[in-house]
Amino acid sequence: MPSCRMYSALLYLHSYNRWLLLFAGLFVLFLTVRGLLQQSPFGRRERIAGLVFLISMDVQFLLGILLYAFFNAEVKAAFANFGAAMKQASLRFFAVEHFALGLIAMILLHVGNVLARRAADDNKHRKLKLIFFSLTLLVVLLAIPWPFREQIARPLLR
Repeated sequence: MPSCRMYSALLYLHSYNRWLLLFAGLFVLFLTVRGLLQQSPFGRRERIAGLVFLISMDVQFLLGILLYAFFNAEVKAAFANFGAAMKQASLRFFAVEHFALGLIAMILLHVGNVLARRAADDNKHRKLKLIFFSLTLLVVLLAIPWPFREQIARPLLR
């Protein structure tokens, strides 16, 4: 049986990494919009910001997979009686919705990166990044158990 300390450590990392993910995503969106408006070439700063966003997403997903598959008691309880779990908002969120939204966000980000890299010109590259990075951030925001979401609420910092 995995240790409680390991679960706590992974949960803290998962919780704090979300802020890096959000800030990196917002920053790269800002740079993308600014670049579109100013018609400036896609540069090193944008590449690094996009890479930080991508890496933080991959780390977040990996931490989430570890928590989901090996450590989370709520998920284990949900899969013990899946039908009953789907009727409880908290169990359903962490057993299905949170994981599915994280997977969708990661796929959107990676697909957007690949399509943007293959784009013929800077303008198309930026537009693709703007679309896919915006969608990714929207899905990430939906996946977070914000404190104002009553039945699934978690603290902002764990």
